[in-house]
Order: sequence, then structure tokens, then C-alpha cells
Amino acid sequence: MMEDEAAADPRASEAAAKVSLEIGGVEDMRAKISSHTQSLLHLEGDLLKWTNYLSGWQLRHFELKNGVLVYRRAESKGYECSMTVKDATLGEDTINRCRFTLSGSGVMWHLEARSMAERNQWISALMKCCNDSGYNSMVTDCDSVDASMNLNGNAKKVNLADSLRQLELHLAQLSASRQLISERFSSVPDCDMLIETIQNTENIVQECLESLTTMEGNKPAGSEDALVNLRSEQARLGGDCGITAENVASEEEWHDAEEITGDESSIEMAEEIAKSDYLVKIGISKNHVLFSEIDHITTEQLRYGLSGVEDGVWELFASEGQMKMYKRDLEIDGLVCDPLKATHSVKGVSAREYLHYFFDIRYKMDWDGTLDDVKLIEKLSEDTMVLHQVHKRVWPAAQRESLFWSHMRRVDPHKDPDALDAFIVCNHDTERPEVNLTNKACVRVGLTIAMICQTVVEKGRLQSSEPLTRNDISCRIIYVAQVNPGGWVPSSALRVVYKREYPRFLKRFTQYVNEKTKGNALEL
Repeated sequence: MMEDEAAADPRASEAAAKVSLEIGGVEDMRAKISSHTQSLLHLEGDLLKWTNYLSGWQLRHFELKNGVLVYRRAESKGYECSMTVKDATLGEDTINRCRFTLSGSGVMWHLEARSMAERNQWISALMKCCNDSGYNSMVTDCDSVDASMNLNGNAKKVNLADSLRQLELHLAQLSASRQLISERFSSVPDCDMLIETIQNTENIVQECLESLTTMEGNKPAGSEDALVNLRSEQARLGGDCGITAENVASEEEWHDAEEITGDESSIEMAEEIAKSDYLVKIGISKNHVLFSEIDHITTEQLRYGLSGVEDGVWELFASEGQMKMYKRDLEIDGLVCDPLKATHSVKGVSAREYLHYFFDIRYKMDWDGTLDDVKLIEKLSEDTMVLHQVHKRVWPAAQRESLFWSHMRRVDPHKDPDALDAFIVCNHDTERPEVNLTNKACVRVGLTIAMICQTVVEKGRLQSSEPLTRNDISCRIIYVAQVNPGGWVPSSALRVVYKREYPRFLKRFTQYVNEKTKGNALEL
């Protein structure tokens, strides 16, 4: 009888339903959340990722799973890095529509798909994760549960559902992080030794800083007054009393002094170049508006190239076989304009042959991998022309182009004693009002480049009546360059790039000349 009354009472039925909900509500919610987590969007594939100025774009394998985007070098390799998509921001590239950015957690990834379709697929998946704010889309799945909870107005159940959703999110993040950490550490042998080495390095740096601080504090009293008195005494005696602090006050003054106060042999050589009569062999007319500039800069670069590499001024940054490359740091108006000088020797090639391929516009696209295009603007003579070059863009910097005259001449009066002949090619930027920038985004660089080559003959072969062969000769090369990038580029990145590219250029060009001259008659 009691059971029949309870069944007939609607209030008793409602109370029973509430009790049933309280007992099974949490388990039902867990089941719904678990089901939703398993059905989250999963996308996997290869994308190009921008790494740095040195390595550029590199192919990486990406995987979007459980609201976390991870990537690795290849599908079979361990994870390298991850990003939670929940709080990430998507951006588009206005230049290349296949590229997009993803930023979050204080970092930004620049990515590129192989096609618009592939790019749209990734954008759609990432936007769904972003718009859903992680697992916020699960609110729809739990609507029925929330509605049943509202029967008794229990707000604690709603808070519990939010907490469980957050727990599921953190669990997915922790799982991805655990896999990333375990795989990274398993691939690094002797981790403890590495950590100990880093700590020792930090201790050494700290000791150096403390020593420098102590030395600064122990500077002898009155040293500054003594320096002032010394300078006054120098001024009274004349000023040519050797190297003082003023001689090295700045890098620019040091380089100016080096150019002006070179040794006597350099000064005599400069005077000899200026007085020589080799100008009669120049093809460009002396009446041409560019003649004075071309003659002056070519003569200056010839002296500069033959002046040698002074210790303490030039820094060796690359050496391979006969090739040696030097630099000295110089910034003009905040732009890196480091002068470079290289020496090299190539067996079996004459100076005329080597510079022929460097000077002639017909071959430039074959050996210069940095060019997108090269055009002949004007041929002033057989030995002088004006060229316009468009260089390949190194993203994300602006694309560069150059407009310059190029001049080649023979300079036998200034060859070394063991050389048969000597040639120079000199390039220098110029202005032509009719040659506009390729597009508004391009930047025009300034440049001064010279390559000096001499044909060196093996000892005793000049006295022989037999004709010279490629086995009897070698080409002695001096290459000098100074380039103004024309616009701001990070100093460290630019120096890393040119330290890699200049040796690569000289080796690639030498290989090209060897291939072109192989099997051909020697041209002197």
C-alpha cells in the first residue's frame, strides 16, 4: 500500500529522480566529456616552418591533436616543440597566401603550406580549436545534463562540470608535454654532464665579472690627470710621436689612419699606379661622364686589394685550402658595412679566363645563385657596362636589387714578379633616373667590389721554348668587397649570412670556371 502511494505521488517521483541524478550525474558527465575528447579534431601533415636567417624555411611534420599542435623534424622523429591552440592567435601573410602565422605562449610560428587547399585545411582546423577555446564546444554536449541540474537549482553541479572540462584540457596538455620531455631527454646523452658544464661556465663568467669590478675599483688615483698631461706634452712636441689613445679613439679614425699612414711600399705603389700609362688600354672614352669616377675607384681598389692583410686590422673568418677570407667590423649609420678581403689560388686557369666569366653578363645567372634576374642597362664599351640585378628575397627581409657599373682592365705594370699578367674587374653602384625599383617593397643596395687576378707560371717554365699548358699555370686571386644593405637588417643575422655565403660564392664560382675551361685551349 505504501509503495502504491509513493508511486502515485508526483513529488515522490521527482525526489527519486533528483537522488538518481545526484548519484549518476558525475559519471554521466565524465562519459560525455570522455566521448567528446575522443572525437576532437585530429590533423597531421608536413608544413614549411621558418627557423632563422641561417637555415631559412625547413620542412617539419605537424600534428594537431587534443587541442595541442606539435611538430618534429620528420614523422619518425621525436617531438621538438608544442603549442596549445586554445589561446593562440592566427595571422595571414599578405604577400604569400600559402603562409600564415600562429602565435601563443610568447612565441610565433611562421608556417607555409604547399597549396592553398592544404593551407585552408590547417586554418579551418586551427580556427575551430581557437573559436571553441579549447574544449568550450563541449557545453553543447552537456546541455541536457545542465538542464536536468536546473531542476533543483544546484549551481555546484555547473561549477563541477567546468572544473572537469578544465581537468580534461590540462590532462591532454600534460600528456603531450610528458611525451615531448621524455623523448628529448632520451635523445640527449650525459644530461647531467651537460648541466654541470653549464653551471661551471656560469661560475667562470661570474668570477670574471667580479675580477673586472675589482680592477676598476683599484684603478690608480690620478691616472686620468696623467693622461691629460701626456696629451698636452704630445701636442707641445708635435703630435707625430707614435700611437696614443687618440689614434684609436674610434674604429672610423683607425681605418682612416690605416689608409693614410700605410708603409712606404704601399705609398710608393699608389704613386706608381697613378703615374703609369696603362690607361691607354681602357675602352671607355675619357670624355664619358663616368670616366673619372670609374678610373678613380678602379685605381683605388687596385691599391687597396694589393696592400695585403695587416695583423690587428683584419680578422680571418674562413679558411679552406688555398682560400682565406678576412673581415673587419664596420657600421655606417647603424647599418653593417663590413669590408671583406679574400685570397685564393686556382690551378690550371689563367687570370683572363677567370675574370672573363666573372665579368661577362652571359654567365652570371649560371654561377650566381642569389640572382632572380640580371639586365644590361647600357654597354659603354667592350670593357665597361651598366647592370641591374634583382636578388632573391631572404624572408622576412625586403628584397634587394643593385644598379652598378662594371669595368675590366689589364694592369700588367702591377703584377707580382712571378706573374705573367694581371687583370682587375671593378663594380660600383651608380644612379640612373630611368631605372626604377622593381617594386616599392624592394631596397637598392650600395656596393664596391673588385677582383684582381694574376696568371702565375711555374718556376723555370718561362725559359722553356715549349708552349704553356694548364699544368704550368695557376690563377692568384684577390677579392675585396664592401656592401651597404640599403635598409636595416639585424647585425648578427647579416654577419652570420655573409660568413656563410661569401666562401660558398667563391667556391661555387671557382668550380664553375673549372668546368667551363676543362678540355679547352689555354687562353692568356
